[in-house]
This record gives sequence, C-alpha cells and structure tokens, in this order.
Amino acid sequence: MFLFYFVKQVLLPKFMAVCECLAPLSSVLVFLAPIPTILQVYRNGTVGDLPLLPYTAMLNNAFLWFIYGFLNDEPKIWTSNAVGFFIGCFYFLEFIRFAPKRSRTLPGSITQHFHFCFALVLGTLLLALIDTSGAVIGHLAVLFCVAMFASPLAALPTVMETKSAKAIPMTYTVAVLANSILWTIVGILDMHDINIYVPTTLGLGLSALQIGLKVKYGNGPSDLLSPTTMGTDLYSPVLLYSP
Repeated sequence: MFLFYFVKQVLLPKFMAVCECLAPLSSVLVFLAPIPTILQVYRNGTVGDLPLLPYTAMLNNAFLWFIYGFLNDEPKIWTSNAVGFFIGCFYFLEFIRFAPKRSRTLPGSITQHFHFCFALVLGTLLLALIDTSGAVIGHLAVLFCVAMFASPLAALPTVMETKSAKAIPMTYTVAVLANSILWTIVGILDMHDINIYVPTTLGLGLSALQIGLKVKYGNGPSDLLSPTTMGTDLYSPVLLYSP
C-alpha cells in the first residue's frame, strides 16, 4: 500500500513534470534536424533531387498544431510549434533559393507549394474563428500527421529488395522515437487528449519499425544506393509530427 501511494503521489508527478518539460524541447530538436540538409544545399549551391515537400509539410503541420494548442490554452503545444513554424518557413524560403521552379522531385512547382501553404494557413485561421474549441483543427492536424506517418511504407519495398537501410537516418529516427514516446506519455497521462496520443503512438511504432530495419539490414552493400537516392532520403518528410 505504501509503495503504491509513494509511486502515485511522489514518483509519478515528478516523472510527468520531467516529461512535460522534455516533450516541447524534443519537438524543437526534431524541427532542427534538417539543418545538415540545408547546409548541404548551401555547399552544393543546388538542391539536386531533394524534395521541397518535407519543408512544406513541416510549416503547415506546425501551424495547425500551433493554432490547436493556442485555442486549447496548451503552452506545451503552441510554444514548440510556434518555433517549428518559423523554422519551417526559414527552411522553405532557403530551399527555394536553390530549387528549380518545377521538378518531379519537389513534387509539383514552387508556386503550387506557395498556394497550398497560403490556403492552409488562411483556411485554418478562418476555421479558428468558427471552431473556437479547436476540435476540427485538431482532427485535421491528426489526419495530416497520419498521412505523413503512412508515407514511409512506400519505401519498404526498396529496403526489402536492396537489403539496405542506408537511407534511414539513424540519429534522426531515434530522436523522433524519443519525441513520440514523450508526447504519448504526456498525451495519455497529463493532457488526456486523443488528438495527441493517437498520432504519436503511430509515430512511435513507425520509428521503431525504421530502427528495426536499420538494425537488421544496416547500410548494406555500399553500391546499392546511388548518391541521388541517398540525398533524397537524407531528410525524410515522414516523421515531421511534433505536437
């Protein structure tokens, strides 16, 4: 009885306080993950075959969660995503300086990406005026995350065929795994918010899957992945979720 009381009344609150502090910090660290890719673009003077989509997804995803956190008075959510939104805008603007106006790897055109970002930001702001609880925006943010989380499944056939997981950035994937664990704990035990713990649980599972593939296949034969393919996967857009 005493042990149960000690865990519930002493250890659990302290554990939750640590998780609540670390979760937003881990989100910011994940937002900073693409810096090596941006530096590579600076060095090369071109984006090559790198996609613009991850940065478009990042700033839109962060904006949705910023508005959701603001409407629900959750500083843990809106502070980290405010940072993520501005970082995403910086990545986006710097990327298009070196990008072609249209490329199949962007995909689409830069103008289309601009239009999509503008429409989503404007639409979210208008929706926030109607749905002050943020319920609909929360559902949209979850759908946005689920769509991104599902995208790594497209790469699985290539990994299985080549027996190489060289394109999976191990450090980044571990960081996303830690981020997903922290937000799942906070979402379930503190916030009791299904919009938080459902997508983070999914992200946790997919991060673990990617780490499993990395452990099983390693980098494989060095000649199985071309520099172009490796560059495209240097910063994967599939794990951008950060509530």
